[in-house]
Amino acid sequence: MKNKFIAVFLILMLGMGVSFADNSTPQSTLQAAERPVGGEVLSALNTGAALRTEPLAAQAARPYKAGFVREGDEVVCAPAAKTAGGACWTVRLDQKTAQPFRISARGKVEAGDGQGEALLYVDVTYQDGDHLWGVKERFAPKPGDWTKRHVLLVPAKPIRVMAIYVMVRGSETLRARFCPPVLERFDLRTEDATLFDNVPVAKRGMLDKPCLLVRDVQADSGFEQAAGTAKGARFETKRESAGGATFYDVSVADVQGGDRALTFVWAQPLSAGRLEYFGSPRAAQDVTDARGEFRDLVPVPCGAGGHSRWPFLAAAVDGKGMAIGLDPRRPGFSRVALHAGLRLLYAAFDVALVPEKKTARVGFVVFPFEAKDGFRGALAAYQRLFPEFNEVKQTKQGNWMAFRPISKVDGWEDFGFAIKEGDGETDWDDAHGITTYHYTEPTTWWMGIKGRDGREQATMAECVAEAERLAAEGKQRYARAWKACAFRDENGDPCGVIRNTPWCNGIAWNLNCAPGQGPDGEFEAKLGEAHFAKNYRGVFPEGLDGEYVDSSEMYVTAPIDFNRANFAGMDTPLVFGAQNLKPGVFKGLMGFEYVREAWRKVRARGRRMMANGTPGRWWWLAPYLDVMGTETDWLRAGKWQPMSDSSLMYARALCGAKPYCFLMNTDVNAFKGEWVDKYMQRALAYGMYPSFFSPQATSKSHYFMTPKYYNRDRDYFKKYMPLCIRVGEAGWRPVNRLLASDAPQVITEQFGDRYATIYNLSTNTVSATLTSLAGATAARELVGGGEWRFANGRHEVQVPGETVFVLDFQSP
Repeated sequence: MKNKFIAVFLILMLGMGVSFADNSTPQSTLQAAERPVGGEVLSALNTGAALRTEPLAAQAARPYKAGFVREGDEVVCAPAAKTAGGACWTVRLDQKTAQPFRISARGKVEAGDGQGEALLYVDVTYQDGDHLWGVKERFAPKPGDWTKRHVLLVPAKPIRVMAIYVMVRGSETLRARFCPPVLERFDLRTEDATLFDNVPVAKRGMLDKPCLLVRDVQADSGFEQAAGTAKGARFETKRESAGGATFYDVSVADVQGGDRALTFVWAQPLSAGRLEYFGSPRAAQDVTDARGEFRDLVPVPCGAGGHSRWPFLAAAVDGKGMAIGLDPRRPGFSRVALHAGLRLLYAAFDVALVPEKKTARVGFVVFPFEAKDGFRGALAAYQRLFPEFNEVKQTKQGNWMAFRPISKVDGWEDFGFAIKEGDGETDWDDAHGITTYHYTEPTTWWMGIKGRDGREQATMAECVAEAERLAAEGKQRYARAWKACAFRDENGDPCGVIRNTPWCNGIAWNLNCAPGQGPDGEFEAKLGEAHFAKNYRGVFPEGLDGEYVDSSEMYVTAPIDFNRANFAGMDTPLVFGAQNLKPGVFKGLMGFEYVREAWRKVRARGRRMMANGTPGRWWWLAPYLDVMGTETDWLRAGKWQPMSDSSLMYARALCGAKPYCFLMNTDVNAFKGEWVDKYMQRALAYGMYPSFFSPQATSKSHYFMTPKYYNRDRDYFKKYMPLCIRVGEAGWRPVNRLLASDAPQVITEQFGDRYATIYNLSTNTVSATLTSLAGATAARELVGGGEWRFANGRHEVQVPGETVFVLDFQSP
């Protein structure tokens, strides 16, 4: 990195209000924790003392859908059809302050063929009326012994009531038995007790200098300062200062032996003073007097606490910003957080070390930013630290066509096409300036197989037998890959989802897609050198222009691959199951390795990368992609349900100035007129591109192969697409220096140096005062036309519900 940045060391850092106690002299390598503290700095509280348990009674349960049968103190769930059946308990908490708690339950599957789900499932209603739906943990889907599952909830705000379920769903043969759940409340009322990275601990040592902490998760230990070797592992931390930031490269190696489950944490102390937390592009919170933790996590059944939705966490002390970010070159299963009570910024990494893979390596960065710009200032600073991952390669932007030939669309120019998924007519695409991407879908082998004896779908046993037959035959490359690198669940069985879809009646087998799985692995089958030698010619933009990754966040893939034969082939760290602590491969990091290697291959040929379905929950794919987007449906059951501002801003922020595209998969007969207009206005507000696909997400009933649909909506495209392209190609800016609104529901975003969008998120007309931040006295409005004047820097406007305006501040 030092060749790309001007190193600014301690003087600049102190000027920004950032102090690193271990940065007094420039170094490239140091052993973590130069000032070791004996024992655990944060000691684990005795579980019995830290938890107050409240068993729920079987007789208090009410039926959920198909219901249950009570047998003594146990409930049995066995719906006769592919519906859900279970027991539900309603627990009223009426919290005054947000307090963490855990729900646990014991259960066992008594019958089933490996399909469907047996679940512990929790819904939450907060005191303010908001909800958190579907926090869940799965029991093993095959018959076996009793196992325990738990759900840990660390609420961001007080909870009014929650519903706790045990249930089965998705299989006609699944039958499960459960003991009633137990509610466990954390008792953290003593002065030194707190919840740190989901662990109840007591502070026992000093945390006034940056340090590395480590916890043995299997031993349920506290956090010890890692002075070279700690908790049976050896740590080495390399450090590099550049661009006003400090980059850390941490390697860990097992010295104990066996399977290890560890969490290590870089803790960055904050000084005393007013403390602010910037949780999202539109959120800032004073947490000076708070005691708990602040973060934004995606709950998955891996590691010790979920992974971060955002790649950094930003805070400020007395108006001076400091952030801790995750390095996109060396990600792991990780989360970033602010602990207000301990006054720490920290990055936590969950890793499994095993005989097959004894080491792990991750990276992170601590950096200053302009606190007055809040989260957006931190985002801008973070993106500047990694310029190679934020460069806009797709400079010609526009709508996305899925699979079908653009040449077959009458008057195709009206629809603003620029991007093609599928390589059916690359010569025509070349001649008309369309960027063409080759299709792959990682981790999946869609194997067709019908059920026997007239059954619509095959059983899991039939699917396994067919996969074994095809693998032994050796003719199908995906069958060979299944044999070489199939996912395995915690019981050693191959993972797959039986589905009857428009494109396949059979099973979607899960394959480990990491490029390190060898010549018979899935990556080689899909994106090996033979593919590139055959399909790429000349120089960009001649021929195929890049690779397209479908279902990039892997909706039909099991969260963890427990197949030990796949461990050594991973470059990124292994993780462990949240419930069983067994080592495995998190599918998200596997997906990262797939996309990163494809990116390396296309960059070597001057080409590009595109992916569908991201960013939605994973931040680490965006740096390696040039075009992102998603298939979506904003008209469900006849009700308008667009993506929320928070979801759209998540995608917009992680894409930066790169294009983000939609394919609307909906009932196109109903999605017309008002809905098309609303769709395009909302897309324009965020500088995104509004295209269509089909109700079934296939080429069947394809919108752009059906003239009655696209001709019906042609005028909407002609009105909005030129504006989407104009602002999109100008490039979204994290910090808006052009225009501000005083109405929370009327949002403004900046594109390039001259464009600003104004959008009313509500359904009602809202009055807003807009302020010209750059001193402009007038701007041209591009949607309806006309000039807006800013008297004394302000313009009063009535913005109808879900309506967009676009201002050009440099229009002649």
